[in-house]
Amino acid sequence: MKNKFSQTISTVSIISLIVLIQLSFAHATKPEGTPVTLYFWSSIGSADYVEVNKIRFGTITNFGTMGPGSTISGDFVWSETSIAKYISDSLVELQFTRHFIEMVITGNIGSKSGTITIDADVYITHSYDPPSYDKVRGTWKIVSGTGDFAELKGKGELTWWEIYQFDGIIYGL
Repeated sequence: MKNKFSQTISTVSIISLIVLIQLSFAHATKPEGTPVTLYFWSSIGSADYVEVNKIRFGTITNFGTMGPGSTISGDFVWSETSIAKYISDSLVELQFTRHFIEMVITGNIGSKSGTITIDADVYITHSYDPPSYDKVRGTWKIVSGTGDFAELKGKGELTWWEIYQFDGIIYGL
């Protein structure tokens, strides 16, 4: 009888421990991220285009230095594939462009250093009604890193008005 009672107590203790472990995982908080803002000024290194039926396909390579106020300091190289749809055969009036960007940043965040690879998807709609302006919106995410940034994850949104601005959250600093 004493053996059966001990087994029952042991079983209840094990079940209670399992429930406590599950509850602690269920209530575990997500690690806090670090807000980031990245500014990019760039120079076009090379650009190649092919045009077919009012659509232009292009590849562009840009390079530059991170802008003042960026969370990350350093240099970047950016490779872009773009698709542009024109309104007319003159290839002057754009309807929209879509840009798929892979950016490699070599730099520092505080005392940490390494390389970060970011993928961005940018969609630009063009307006020719006064005042003329472009609406630039997109999303970005960190796809890999090296050095101190090997475990870095992050994502966010981007805008453009004379410079690209990426805002978001990164994890793993």
